Amino acid sequence: MKHALKYLLLVVFSVWLNCNAQDARTLVQEGTELAAKREHAGAIEKYKAALKLEPDNSTANYQMAFSLNATGKGVDAIPYLQTVVAAGPSASVTASAYSLMGSIYDKNRQPKQAVESYLQAIKAAPDDYTLHYNIALAYFRARQYAEAEKSALTVLAADPKHTASLRLYALVTFHQNKRAPALLALCRFLALEPNGVSSAEAYGNLQSILKGGSLKLVPGEKAPVVDALNKKLNQAITLAVGGVKKGGATAPLLAKQLSAVFKALGLVLEKQAEPFLSSLATGYYQLAQADRMAEFADHISQSVDKAAAARAKASGRQEF
Repeated sequence: MKHALKYLLLVVFSVWLNCNAQDARTLVQEGTELAAKREHAGAIEKYKAALKLEPDNSTANYQMAFSLNATGKGVDAIPYLQTVVAAGPSASVTASAYSLMGSIYDKNRQPKQAVESYLQAIKAAPDDYTLHYNIALAYFRARQYAEAEKSALTVLAADPKHTASLRLYALVTFHQNKRAPALLALCRFLALEPNGVSSAEAYGNLQSILKGGSLKLVPGEKAPVVDALNKKLNQAITLAVGGVKKGGATAPLLAKQLSAVFKALGLVLEKQAEPFLSSLATGYYQLAQADRMAEFADHISQSVDKAAAARAKASGRQEF
């Protein structure tokens, strides 16, 4: 009789656990459906109920963190994400949790914690190049320009047309007074996105490099130390631009300046740069040799030059 009663209690307890587990899954599903409709307040209540039943439910914890962050409560989301990663879930879930953690820290101006979180995300999913872009941004905001450059290059090795990484790579190299990589990346960015939200800014930075300008240092920031190769490249840009007669319309002058610069840089960088940069230098060297610089200058000047934009539209070319 005692054995029968014990067995009956075990069955009842097992059924109770299964019901609770099912209830938690149902609540999470209902919350996810609400979140998909951006009804995050309702979703949060569902997740709270699910977590009362299963405090360590990784899905409920992650979705709770996601909805809290979506409602502007990113800091409150961190403990839920920490619970997720502590549970040792799959690599994809771990990467997602650390990535969201990194985004929250970055948004709250905690670059060190953001970088640490993204490093953990990359450890879990090393082939996800969007994580490398995210950490590049975090490094940039932390003024760790050399690290940001490496991470941006990782993205560009996987996707050479990733415009956000091209723009970021240009900015972080310009901050290091590496003008040749910055100039080439800006040209590539503008070739792919001549009329985007950041195109006029990119064009302005390109002109600044051609005119010998530099980005202003943030108070307390040390002036960059440039290696021998980049000193040589900076000088090559200065000499190439200096050899072009000033005057005339903006786009035709830009065509002459870039033609001279591309020819000068191509000879140096073809064999002395990392693969992405070498590829850019070689491509633009060939473009300058092909006598198509007037058309190229019109194309990348569209965001600031109406006459150039009209000529570019008339030519019908969409990309270089």
